Amino acid sequence: MTEKGIKQSRAVTKYFKDRKISSVFSSDVLRAKLTAKEISDHLEKEIIVLDFLKERSVVYKSPNDYSYKENGDSFKQRLLQAKDFLQNLPEGDFVVVSHAIFLKAFISFLLLENYFNDELSEQISSRLII
Repeated sequence: MTEKGIKQSRAVTKYFKDRKISSVFSSDVLRAKLTAKEISDHLEKEIIVLDFLKERSVVYKSPNDYSYKENGDSFKQRLLQAKDFLQNLPEGDFVVVSHAIFLKAFISFLLLENYFNDELSEQISSRLII
């Protein structure tokens, strides 16, 4: 991790240290796992590593078409992965340590209430700390 990343990791850890967090999820990329480890150590929680939280390289084709170089996923497919993730969360507040593409999908899911189930979106957004 860069010096900037280390400072950001410490700031995030400080932010979460007095909160009642039940789960810490992380990408399997080293810099995300290092951040998640610092948070989980302070919270005394285990890290749940999820491959789909991994960063993807994006090829921009048009405003409505983002394709991923590794496997051809579309941005909509990432939103559906975020939906599946959110529908299967354990009880309680949670921390997700990930990367730009997944986090954009994650936040988009919460903002696109008409695209997905409104009730689920409300349940999740009430538990999300950004």
